[in-house]
Amino acid sequence: MNISIVKESGIELLVSLFRLNNHERMIHNDRKSSDFLSDWVSKSRLSMPAVCREWLERFFSWEAFFGLKVVPFLFLEDSPSSSDLLGLIKRTSPERLLHMFLSSDFKEPDELGDKIIESFERDEKAALEFAFSNPTLTNMGKCEAIEMLKNQSTTRDSFVKLLEFGSENLLPSPDFTLSIPHSSKLFEDNFNHFGRGFLRFLLDLDAPDTSVKEMRLLFSLFLGGSSITIEVPEKDSIISVVGTDRISDRSLMIEKHDAAGIMSTMAKRESIEILRKVLHSGQTLSSIVDLSCLHRHKAVEILAGLSREGLVIPETHGGELTFRSEMKLLDEALEEIRKQILG
Repeated sequence: MNISIVKESGIELLVSLFRLNNHERMIHNDRKSSDFLSDWVSKSRLSMPAVCREWLERFFSWEAFFGLKVVPFLFLEDSPSSSDLLGLIKRTSPERLLHMFLSSDFKEPDELGDKIIESFERDEKAALEFAFSNPTLTNMGKCEAIEMLKNQSTTRDSFVKLLEFGSENLLPSPDFTLSIPHSSKLFEDNFNHFGRGFLRFLLDLDAPDTSVKEMRLLFSLFLGGSSITIEVPEKDSIISVVGTDRISDRSLMIEKHDAAGIMSTMAKRESIEILRKVLHSGQTLSSIVDLSCLHRHKAVEILAGLSREGLVIPETHGGELTFRSEMKLLDEALEEIRKQILG
């Protein structure tokens, strides 16, 4: 599998709009960026005209997220900037944009498909059948789809105006975007050290998909501690957009020993439970989850923290991450706490 990191991309504009509409559903995953994102969301919502808020809910709802469905069509081969993305959408016909929003697969649209979509504007019965046969849409999404099919040019124009507003008003300052190169470097350090096992650990993938030939990674400020993974089986590809907080939270690289950090990590009952399971015994993530009866996400979070504090040793065996601990690691951690307390 070829893995490429997208350095700059208009995906960030789309993700910022998704975040703006779904902040309250995502904030529980955030860490360092939580205050910034909450402040950004509050100010952005106040500055947004009422009609833009209506478009935001239509195109970037939690259930349907039509606006994100353009990603596999526009970003798999290239990485257009925010301004290039706007240009691409403006040049896209209403019927082709509706195909991207409503398609249940990622096959390239063609002229015949365009004509079929276009005909739904005049044939309400066919539009109803098309929308309700889409297995990826909720009932609310199907209702939205029918309205968009009945007003295709208006739908495209509204989407363009929303992207224009977002591009002009919502993207963060250049200073804050410095965290993206840091996240990219942190990912590369972990990936070079632990290989694809770290990639699965980062994205919560149970096992490698050997049929996937291409993975494109983008790091986003706006996803915080979350990630969005889009599988494109038609192209044997995956696009993953990963929040900068998630990279930091799941890094396995040892950090500078700090008494407060060690005590904070050890203070969790689940940390003690995991240390018991991996003491003198290398265990995979799946086996740790089974042995400790923890939720997978919780086990990932704790294992990453223990690894960064040097309490657990992550290793790669056969492309899979394993974790083990030793008594000397616990002794060293306790000695570090003692030294820092004594000054």
